[in-house]
Amino acid sequence: MILLKPQDYAVMPWKNGLGSTTEIYRMDGPDGAMDWRVSIAEVATDGPFSNFAGYDRHIMVIAGAGMVLHGGPDGPVDVSPAYRPCTFSGDWPVSARLIDGPVKDFNLIARRSSHSARLEFRRLVGPAEIGVAGGTCLIHALGGSFTVDNLKADAGCSVLAALDRPMVVSPNDAACAIAVCALSRAPAQ
Repeated sequence: MILLKPQDYAVMPWKNGLGSTTEIYRMDGPDGAMDWRVSIAEVATDGPFSNFAGYDRHIMVIAGAGMVLHGGPDGPVDVSPAYRPCTFSGDWPVSARLIDGPVKDFNLIARRSSHSARLEFRRLVGPAEIGVAGGTCLIHALGGSFTVDNLKADAGCSVLAALDRPMVVSPNDAACAIAVCALSRAPAQ
């Protein structure tokens, strides 16, 4: 189990060069390409998203009114209200339209051939079991703080763990809000 703090994060340019993202954690595969990544991006203007062909994208707004993503085969994807995760294919040529000014969004991107992934938002009011045995879990403190296995994660910090059992996550205050990134290996093809 690893505690990740904001000073551990890296600011990276978007793949399309139109902005930047704060990379919380990235796992590369044996081929050197990204298997999965967790990040937070600030979207200041309408515009295209980077292409991530072969990846599934999970996103939720954590500040601001939200945005609508256009370009998918099923029609627009409404990424609002805040803390409601949405999923779409990185293959889609998506462009964002901000609803009412800039937003900050939380992102989980996973390569389909190596991982299946899920993004979830939770407000913790008491201890909770999170994650599944055999998977990997990254929990990010969006607000307040939490403790897991004697590691305290303050707001903005994350805990990363490869799980042999679900983790018991306990809130340290009434403001505890977390993003849960759950990943498991995709079946061999």
